[in-house]
Amino acid sequence: MNFSAIGPHTKRAHGRSLRDFKNLSWAEKKLIACSARGKPCLLAAEAPNAPMRANVIRPELVRFLALGGDENAPVHEKGVWLKGAWIGTARDVGATQTLDLQGATLSVSLWLFNCRFDAKIFLVDTCGRSIGLDGSVFPGLQGDRLFLEGSLHFRMTKATGEVRLSGTKIRGDLTCGGARLDNASGNALFCDSAEIGGSVYLSQPFYASGAVRFVGAKIAGDLNCMGSRFHNTGGDALSCHGAEIHGALFFHRVRLVDGNISFARARAATLHDDLSSWREQALDLDGFLYDHIAAGAPLDAKSRIVWLDRQRSELLAGNSFALQPWMQLAKVLREQGHFRDAAEVDIAREDRLRAAGKVADHTALKKWLRTWGKLGPDGRYTSFFSIVARLDDFVAWALHWFYGRFSGYGHRPMRIVYSALFIWLAFAAVYYYVASDGHFAPANPTAVNAIRSSCEKKFPQANINWTQCDALLVAYPRFSSFAYSLDLILPVARLGQSNMWTPISDGSWTSLSGWTQRLVWFEEVFGWVAALTLGAIAAGLVKRRDG
Repeated sequence: MNFSAIGPHTKRAHGRSLRDFKNLSWAEKKLIACSARGKPCLLAAEAPNAPMRANVIRPELVRFLALGGDENAPVHEKGVWLKGAWIGTARDVGATQTLDLQGATLSVSLWLFNCRFDAKIFLVDTCGRSIGLDGSVFPGLQGDRLFLEGSLHFRMTKATGEVRLSGTKIRGDLTCGGARLDNASGNALFCDSAEIGGSVYLSQPFYASGAVRFVGAKIAGDLNCMGSRFHNTGGDALSCHGAEIHGALFFHRVRLVDGNISFARARAATLHDDLSSWREQALDLDGFLYDHIAAGAPLDAKSRIVWLDRQRSELLAGNSFALQPWMQLAKVLREQGHFRDAAEVDIAREDRLRAAGKVADHTALKKWLRTWGKLGPDGRYTSFFSIVARLDDFVAWALHWFYGRFSGYGHRPMRIVYSALFIWLAFAAVYYYVASDGHFAPANPTAVNAIRSSCEKKFPQANINWTQCDALLVAYPRFSSFAYSLDLILPVARLGQSNMWTPISDGSWTSLSGWTQRLVWFEEVFGWVAALTLGAIAAGLVKRRDG
């Protein structure tokens, strides 16, 4: 605006002309002079503890200069710089005054450093460049729908009321490094639906007593919480529900004094944290999406499982069990090449699901019981059929437990191979001993009868060791305990040993021959179970690959 074209008697709104300010103090005259020259107006090094004639600046004068002043008090394009002022009224004036920039469009940046404000600051629907309140003290700030082309700074500030920035749009950064925001009865920092074009800094360290909210906020840069402290008894100390963080989430050396932390349905490009910053039973990570875990953050499964176990108890039990955080972690670890750690997370997820009672699906059972009228209108089982439901639970639990121990829920197929190898060799040793004691015989009765007399002459004092009878071995396959054991454990391919040799049964379950027969049955069943399990795992891998 060309102020030279405006005459001294041009009508203006009140507070838009220098002549509206009577009895300017020395401090106010200095501020006007410095603003015209683009120089900082330094009144004190620290925020004043009391108003005096040498430090009091009327809020209306600050507003007047922030709007560009007039022809008698022009403002340099560098903006208004003020430090160490009491922005309010002197003690002998009476009522307090507030810096009210509501609905104003500021023509210059406003830097009010180490100032103490008499009353709450109003920036509702304000438009401007950058605003800095570093080191200042004020009883709250109302800044709904504030729009800034630059940044908003609260470094080292102290607020004793809510700092409200709902719906704010800031193209630069929101910096609160070293700030202390106290509003234990409500919100300390309220930034719901805010849009930040740069980064948000809650660090160096930042302290908040009361809720810090970025619900539904959009942050183009990082959310840096390194070294911050949060305290909000009985509620969320930090809530980023549904927030979008296009940069990194830095969560190092954070101390949660009391309250919860929620990143439910939030999204971040990179997660950069440490385990000690997440307090036990205080997290809500349901729906939290992140594309990458930084190299400096814990990437091992053990630490990350502990992280997920620190969610609120209701998210780890019953129908409220949050499955998504486990799926998301395994997905990211797998994409970053940490396949073993991802598998461990999947295994831990299934263990937690079973502990939460989430492995049984009663849909089919309830449909069947409803058909037969054995399910009440309230959906509850009636009489005997409640026992059926509990049995269904137990069977599902037992099968799930066995699948986990046997194969790591399909993520540890080598467990099956190692188990099969152990059983093959161990049982082969048992079969060798049993055969040496005369408890294995040819499965062909004709062959046995043909050479019985010859074998009895060789072993007259003990059980016939058919595997060492020379008369039999002339025309009959030699017994091999290793081949016999392998023949049993392979469900399809046969080596011929199990068809040619068999344990001698004496009809007793407690005898050596009785135990041997049980071992044979067990090995055959194990072979089928192992083969079917490996087949199911292979089919699942193919399905995931093709899908």
